[in-house]
Amino acid sequence: MKILFTITGPWGTGAATVVDGVAQELQDLGHRPKVVFPDLGLPSPDRDKYYGNPELYHIIRFPVEYRGVNFPTFPLIVPDPNPRNLMKAWTFKDMTEIEFSSYIDFLKLWLKQVIQEFQPDIVETEHVWLKGYILNELGCTYVVGALNSDQMGFLYDARMRPYATTCAQNAAYIFSISDAVKKDCLKLYGVPEKKVIVIPNGYDNKIFRPRRLSKAKIFANHCVDADASLPVVIILLRYRSTAIG
Repeated sequence: MKILFTITGPWGTGAATVVDGVAQELQDLGHRPKVVFPDLGLPSPDRDKYYGNPELYHIIRFPVEYRGVNFPTFPLIVPDPNPRNLMKAWTFKDMTEIEFSSYIDFLKLWLKQVIQEFQPDIVETEHVWLKGYILNELGCTYVVGALNSDQMGFLYDARMRPYATTCAQNAAYIFSISDAVKKDCLKLYGVPEKKVIVIPNGYDNKIFRPRRLSKAKIFANHCVDADASLPVVIILLRYRSTAIG
């Protein structure tokens, strides 16, 4: 089976990490995935992984000029730092009407070309956002990954709401990363509950796996003066910039 993934941004983000893991698993199972995403071309140690594998990754390169409109970089959903973009890069909300409509036409041209060449059996777009709207315009059957940043974007950018709603309501299914995100999807997009399926994020068991370790050695290596027989508690802190009420 040929599966086409589209992402609003490039690697280094949560959405791209999810897609990378799923694409690798699909390849291991004998399927043929392809991933479409924008990128500014900034240097990084893993750049060759993506630019050197056109069979798997189809990169929409920025900066670009389209029909007289200049796009210095790809826009963000919300104004959070992006590891593959400029500091304080623009968001969809920052675009003028001309820039926004031209960007829709630009993405539609790219997606139409990729779909015609790749002929996917199914398309998944990460984020309930603009690419799902465009896929619907192109008459494609698609599913959507809801990742929380897109729901934050819905509240942040009023202009995007009809596009995100169209994306959600015309998707075959919405895959939500959590029960909380599912609740937001039902509230914001008005989709039936049966359409939203919760699939929590997984992990790579080649990296995250049980190991036999010596707490005494670990404590010594990190200059921790503590009784190694004591239990170790790890506290994970998660920051969410915008709350959905």
